Amino acid sequence: MKMTNCDEIIHGSDVAEVWAMLFARAMEPGCDHLGPTMVRIRTDDARQMVESDSPVRSAIDAVLRAAGSPRVRETASLIFPYSPWRAKLSDIDALTTWYVGEFMPRLKVIAPSQFRHTYFERMVDFDGTGMSDSSGNNQLKFILDRCAETSERRTHFRQSGLQVSIFDPRRDHTRSAQKNFPCLQQLGFYFLEDGSLGLSAYYPTQVIVERAYGNYLGLCQLGVFMAHQLDVPFREFVCFVGSPRLNFKKKDLRELESRLLELRLEIDTRHTPDVTVS
Repeated sequence: MKMTNCDEIIHGSDVAEVWAMLFARAMEPGCDHLGPTMVRIRTDDARQMVESDSPVRSAIDAVLRAAGSPRVRETASLIFPYSPWRAKLSDIDALTTWYVGEFMPRLKVIAPSQFRHTYFERMVDFDGTGMSDSSGNNQLKFILDRCAETSERRTHFRQSGLQVSIFDPRRDHTRSAQKNFPCLQQLGFYFLEDGSLGLSAYYPTQVIVERAYGNYLGLCQLGVFMAHQLDVPFREFVCFVGSPRLNFKKKDLRELESRLLELRLEIDTRHTPDVTVS
């Protein structure tokens, strides 16, 4: 199978829309995996986007359930624990204390080989020491503290300092031919001209069906959290992927492809105005 020979730029207004376009490109005849791809979402209602149920996500979950793979929300929760945060609207200190002190120890007991680390753990406890402070181990707290300081002067902290590292060469450079964690390498925050918040992320590779939707959802949920802490809207998400791939045989995805086409037709029908000919 061949790889497409051009870069991909996919943009839309919600996670379901951009994922469906990414999937459709990968399902084209002769395409095994895509070249370098940029996915961009611009939204005026990020909270509604990350909290609403999507028939596209339900269709993906049906495939994942049949394959014995984690469903979309499970993948998203490895990036940000949205439901626990949404229940209490905790600040970064309280959320980190609960996550590092209670949630991660329980998770490692339940599935020690599968969940030795999570992406959110790397964000708030990079060294895995359980020490939460603003010196860099809790990267999100560092960013929020710096932004709070500069907002008092009606400026923004330098964008180069709004970066969050996930990949740790001390632990992640191994001889293993395949390594499931971390796929997400780095993310960063930035402010748009209207003062709203944006988030960018980088993946060297990404499996489209098993992970991409959950990745985008979890990162947008993280963006909603950070924007809430900063008291600004979350407006934009950009993801750079070096090599998106299906990781499924296409014949096993034809039912999903058909279901997505049905959903597309339903949306088009709902948005097509009635025309009366007299």
